[in-house]
Amino acid sequence: MTGAASARLRLRVPLPAPLQPLNRPRYPLGVPKKERMTIAIGMLYDNGALLGADSLVTTGTLGSYESKILGYRIDGADVIFALAGNVDLADSAWQLCEPAVLKHAGKKSTAREIAASLRSVLAKEYKEQVIDCGYVGSQYDYSFLIAIRPEGSKAELYCTYSKALKKSRGGREHIGAGADLAKLLLSWIRPSLLSAEQLAELAAHAIARLKLEMPGVIGGNNLIVILSDDGEILFYRQADLELLTQYGRAYDVEARFLLWRFLDSSVDQTKFKESVDCFSRSVIDSRNEWKRERDRIVFSTPPPEADEAIIDLRTHR
Repeated sequence: MTGAASARLRLRVPLPAPLQPLNRPRYPLGVPKKERMTIAIGMLYDNGALLGADSLVTTGTLGSYESKILGYRIDGADVIFALAGNVDLADSAWQLCEPAVLKHAGKKSTAREIAASLRSVLAKEYKEQVIDCGYVGSQYDYSFLIAIRPEGSKAELYCTYSKALKKSRGGREHIGAGADLAKLLLSWIRPSLLSAEQLAELAAHAIARLKLEMPGVIGGNNLIVILSDDGEILFYRQADLELLTQYGRAYDVEARFLLWRFLDSSVDQTKFKESVDCFSRSVIDSRNEWKRERDRIVFSTPPPEADEAIIDLRTHR
């Protein structure tokens, strides 16, 4: 090779420019923009408040079951949280609320005063753990429904949105992945006309429907808590809720078939009447079977694992 050819092959490769410091946090990089997991619902009725949630916790690869209804009982008030979203970050925020709740022990504080103490704690934690890390709208986001019942007063319902904590105007709130569907399923319910037991049964049925419609996102046990104005906290047994799920689902199947027959213009009146009679017999038989199973559960002692509530309530009284 000649000297001229050799010279033409000598290439000057510029050195890469030095890396500049990032103007944003290095982490998280590529946080997946997934919908918030799980569901939580809250409703006020004439004599208290209801909170309901599922218990499925999902990660990128695995699923488990953990508490999503958490609370504090102090002298003079009960404060119950239901969470949707990332359980670990929400649980951390809930634990940090303990001093804010305890400072109201024995002071006859109003629900508004207790909410004001929680607001600053929740806002600070959400900013540090979600907003500053770029987690808003990701699988690491979370939110709360909070029922506060001061002794001798009616329960009030609050909801977090980003750093805000607002009092519910309508007495009905839904958060999490299934919030819009839950709102639709419960829109016809009038809590003021129902007892605590009736409201709990309808809420359990709604959560069961959500589990069917959104498998892998909503699942596990149905958790239902009633915070009554007379000072009681009612936890519904898992065995009872499973029966509601099972027989409520059977009713839905029968009702949808009857609706299909109703809308089918090719079905004459005689055949439609046969469908109505068949529906009536099937539903009555199913309801009688449900009542027998419920009575059997009430008068028997199920194994501990069948009655698992997965609800964390800390008492300071």
